[in-house]
Amino acid sequence: MMENKTATKKPNKSTKKKSTFADYRAEFKKIIWPTGPELRKQTITVIITCIIISAIIFGLDSAFSAGQNGIIKHITSEEYTLPEGSLENGITTEVIPAAENAAEGAAEAVEGTVEGAAEAVEGAAEGAQEAVEGAAEAVQETAENAAE
Repeated sequence: MMENKTATKKPNKSTKKKSTFADYRAEFKKIIWPTGPELRKQTITVIITCIIISAIIFGLDSAFSAGQNGIIKHITSEEYTLPEGSLENGITTEVIPAAENAAEGAAEAVEGTVEGAAEAVEGAAEGAQEAVEGAAEAVQETAENAAE
């Protein structure tokens, strides 16, 4: 048997590098580079646009900061301070009764839960007792039937 041997040509590394750089060179030749005056004009346009946008952002930031400071000064002024004793009055008239009501509700829920659990245990005990009695009767009937 003869094998068909064909020579495979391996690419030369230096040829591959030359073709890659040649491709880059060809692509760079396709680029349209701006002229000096065009480049200056575009650079100036970008700088002016950045300055205008920065000025707008600075103005908005200053306006919002001034508004926030005005609101804070208005809130912390004398007319908005709490009268003395108002916090204590609020606690004794609102918070304590609400907490007592919540505690009573929780106690009732616990009592209901305990009562419900006790009823469930009683029901389970009664059910178990009935099951035992039924099983005893079945055993007794089976014994009687076996004796006959």
